[in-house]
Amino acid sequence: MWQEVAPEWRAARAVGRMPGGCCYDSSMGRFLYGRSGDPFRVGDRVLAHLEAAIGAKLGRGEPFLFTLRGRELPAGEGARSFWMHPGIALQFQYDDERPASLNRAWVELLILSASSNEGLRVMPEPAERRGRAADEVIEDM
Repeated sequence: MWQEVAPEWRAARAVGRMPGGCCYDSSMGRFLYGRSGDPFRVGDRVLAHLEAAIGAKLGRGEPFLFTLRGRELPAGEGARSFWMHPGIALQFQYDDERPASLNRAWVELLILSASSNEGLRVMPEPAERRGRAADEVIEDM
């Protein structure tokens, strides 16, 4: 069953300004963990970068912890952690049909975060650095 988004979030989404900053934009995707897990609504752009980082780590068979905290959750408070492992089903569903362009610097930052003792956590998008495409960087890591 999909989690219902609070009315103030629906209103903010209509104008493209979600509370909490980094995780929400006008197109809201869904991250589903496990076979019957509840979906977590995340902005499509953030979700695309999380998918790239998670895919890079799991593609190498590297399990890690992923934590959503406070404003990253639809309720705006608390925390939810997920053990990310290649054997656990994950789904990334997007509202927008067009794929988001990836910011290589952000993907790298998320991968480094996933490799830390604290595990993967959402952080603000840094300015993009010029250089190789994001998928080339992911393959090298």
